[in-house]
Amino acid sequence: MATQHKKLTKTQLIESLSELPEDATVQDFAEHLGYILGIEQGLADSEAGRVIPHEELLERIRSWQAEEDANEGIKRKVVQSLARLPDDATAEDIEYRVYVVLKIERALAESAAGNKISHEEARERLKHWLE
Repeated sequence: MATQHKKLTKTQLIESLSELPEDATVQDFAEHLGYILGIEQGLADSEAGRVIPHEELLERIRSWQAEEDANEGIKRKVVQSLARLPDDATAEDIEYRVYVVLKIERALAESAAGNKISHEEARERLKHWLE
């Protein structure tokens, strides 16, 4: 049973960013924003039925061993991202974090391949945050 997810408001986003430590870097803000956007997209994908089965995700993770050289960068990013999870993270937290990293890497690859949207279209898509 799918539920309609309510997207973050501008105020909620600012509150979320303000919870970062005082010494947070621009990269920390970018990573936090990327994580939030990944969650938003993941929820939208889930509601639209654009999901992969748990077993397929596990199979993808297992395939990293065979593709170690080609995927060294992705594996490193996943490990770095997982290292930032709290010690009491659940298996679901870990699985979702891996999903988000893979989603971001896929989007970066698509962008590098020329599959991008214009700045204006991006503004239109994010307009609801600026209301």
